[in-house]
Amino acid sequence: MKILQVPAQITAIGTLKDRTIKVGLSSLSEWPDEEITKLLGFRGSAGWFMFAESDTDFDNIDIPDEAIGDAPKTPSQRLRGVLYVWWEQQGKKGTFDEFYKAKMEHLISQVKEKLDAS
Repeated sequence: MKILQVPAQITAIGTLKDRTIKVGLSSLSEWPDEEITKLLGFRGSAGWFMFAESDTDFDNIDIPDEAIGDAPKTPSQRLRGVLYVWWEQQGKKGTFDEFYKAKMEHLISQVKEKLDAS
């Protein structure tokens, strides 16, 4: 298991269009060459982010076994993302949550109309 463990500080947190989070980190000390090499080896990879103010906070932590990043989005995640872009293109009228619920109700109604009345 490749793990990079270095002292760092969270310096920036932001949200992205798809409602994911972007986290910026700064090291608190110089890194040895082997740690820099390990970090560069992670470029473009997906993994688990864990942060603690003390190394003792990680005692008995369960790191999930499954790999992440390569899993395709579910159809509902894809639909939500497309609806978000549509809401943006419509000028962000109201909140996205209101827009999303209205569009989903419309889609549900369309499907219900196609159901047999039996």
